[in-house]
Amino acid sequence: MLKIKIMKTTILTLLLSAYFAISISAQSAGSLKGKVLDFKTNEPIIGANVFLDVQGSIIGTTTDVDGRFSIKPLSPGSYEVNISYIGYNPEKRPASIYPGEPTFLKDIKLTQGIQIGGDGVVVYGGDKKEDEWVIDPGQIGKKALNPEDISNIAGSENIVMVIRATNSDIQVSSDGKDILFRGSRSGTSAYYVDGVKQNDMSFGIPSCAVGSIVVYSGGIPSQYGDVTGGVVVIESKSYFDVRTERRIIANKKKKMQMATINGIL
Repeated sequence: MLKIKIMKTTILTLLLSAYFAISISAQSAGSLKGKVLDFKTNEPIIGANVFLDVQGSIIGTTTDVDGRFSIKPLSPGSYEVNISYIGYNPEKRPASIYPGEPTFLKDIKLTQGIQIGGDGVVVYGGDKKEDEWVIDPGQIGKKALNPEDISNIAGSENIVMVIRATNSDIQVSSDGKDILFRGSRSGTSAYYVDGVKQNDMSFGIPSCAVGSIVVYSGGIPSQYGDVTGGVVVIESKSYFDVRTERRIIANKKKKMQMATINGIL
């Protein structure tokens, strides 16, 4: 009888652990949305393939009658999005996925034709500042940062200073472990690293290992509970994130080299 009770208790514990693990995973997952159009006619392309290589597994979908697509759930991090359709030149777009948030790609316009030779030339468009591929629909009081954004902030090696730079209303406590939002008291903010709640900012993750930072100084989602200060959500990089970043950098270098060669010729 005692053995049966122990077994029941063990099974219940395992089920509860699995439930909480799935719950945390669902809260930290993001999604990718967008629309695929014909470059000349601006008409939606129905049935275009949109997919990502996620740790060796292909995750994707096809566009609907309006040319729209949605891929979820996706773990936070950096990805390379592949878009293709018969009779059109394929495209690749970089995208950063943030925890619990949809990421919207700017309308993808495919050109008709056939690309010849190897992987072809990856086209990313103009200067990122003038032609942003990724559009965060955003909300009041929310700031999302990817690794490139973080590296462009002065003192990027210190995560606390990076967070402070996102909003003039953010201050740092005297011990450097707490973020104070709009004059809030110490201990009124919440911090999450890879879905796990932290007591303060002393978890010691170097900025080079950060895949994304989302700072909520207002309009805090209900999933983070009743917080009177603000919320900081940090997701660390995985091996896949690093591999994708290197691919994107290599593609950009290839594009620059091609532009230089064409300029010389």
